[in-house]
Amino acid sequence: MILNDCVRELITTMDVFMTKKGHDSEVSKQIVNLINEMNGEDSLDKIYVNEVDNFNIPDVVVLPLYNRNFNTFLLTDQYQTCPFGYTVEIHSRCFTRYTAEELVAVIIHDILQNIQSCSAKTRFMKAYNYVMNKYTMEHILDVFDGISSSEVGFMGFIDICCRPFRVPVMTHDYVGTDEVLKNMNLGDAYDSYLNKLMDGTRNFINMDSSNNSPEARIETEVKRDFQTMRTIFMSVMDKDIRHYYQMIKDGVPLLSLEYLTARSSASDALGFADRRKSFRRRYDVAKSEMSTITESFINPKNEIELRFQVDKIIADLRYAETEAEREVILIKIKNLSIKLAKQQMDLEKKYKKNPADQTTKSKLEYVQNFLDELEMLREKAVKSPISRRRYGLWIQYPDGYVESKNPASWYENENW
Repeated sequence: MILNDCVRELITTMDVFMTKKGHDSEVSKQIVNLINEMNGEDSLDKIYVNEVDNFNIPDVVVLPLYNRNFNTFLLTDQYQTCPFGYTVEIHSRCFTRYTAEELVAVIIHDILQNIQSCSAKTRFMKAYNYVMNKYTMEHILDVFDGISSSEVGFMGFIDICCRPFRVPVMTHDYVGTDEVLKNMNLGDAYDSYLNKLMDGTRNFINMDSSNNSPEARIETEVKRDFQTMRTIFMSVMDKDIRHYYQMIKDGVPLLSLEYLTARSSASDALGFADRRKSFRRRYDVAKSEMSTITESFINPKNEIELRFQVDKIIADLRYAETEAEREVILIKIKNLSIKLAKQQMDLEKKYKKNPADQTTKSKLEYVQNFLDELEMLREKAVKSPISRRRYGLWIQYPDGYVESKNPASWYENENW
């Protein structure tokens, strides 16, 4: 079945699902199978229909499933799209407000941004780097004491997934995934959905539409990324992250988020349950490279591995062309600096106890030299010009998709 046939069948099946107000498990399974067939992998786990009367609940929410290695996925490779599976949640209001084609368009749009590309991941990395640079190394070393860093990162990521960039796809080119949506012949349907959404939002909050350009919407969401990440880090610092998480769950009662909460006592700090879906991925980043990053980069065991990781950062920086690549480099520098700062603190304590220990002194100088080199690389990375500003540059194109031969027009807002 070619891609367009799959899209048409998905729209037809969605129309039946909407007629039954989402109360048909067999039709729901058909939709899951069609979306998985479209993406070429069985990564969609479930579809939920939320009937809670709450304005905070978005029309559609596409969330990844949680896994204890989620932080490794977030902070290592910009080309690694979510490997744990995902869920789709539809609010019942959509069954009367939108057409089947519009609802399919927004679901595929959000899957492309949150799961099948690096769009949401790039936003997370930018916000993460922004917040990390606000704290001293001593604060960072203590920030996750007793708290699962994967759970904290997951909280920040799902907040971004609940707020994908809602900008027109037919007349603008801000997000790389938009080309895929247009080639599925869903671009007009998505823009039609967007017009209805914007009209409803303006009527609800009496918003002036004159200052609601696509650029303004994207800038607003990016600022919210930073604010949310800062709030999460401050909650961790104040030992109040559990209260913050409960407040989010109560304020935005998502069924998909409830599914990720462990029913029994959880070993992780916030109680997320490991729901990873096993499936054969259509596209895999080299596993050997991912293993090297996990084993060697996150915890280098000797001076040779440490030198290798710093040299790898230098090489990556030399060829970095995209915003996502630069954010990954900055995260690598920060994470490695944190590891070295911890070693430096331990060595300083040891050296104070025995100032005559020349071996410890030599190691201390060695670590300090690496820290100085990493700081120099960080400054270079921040100042390096990046020509490609569009989100979602790395996309897992669905089977049957033919990439347009026309060159993309990159968005050049230097304030991003």
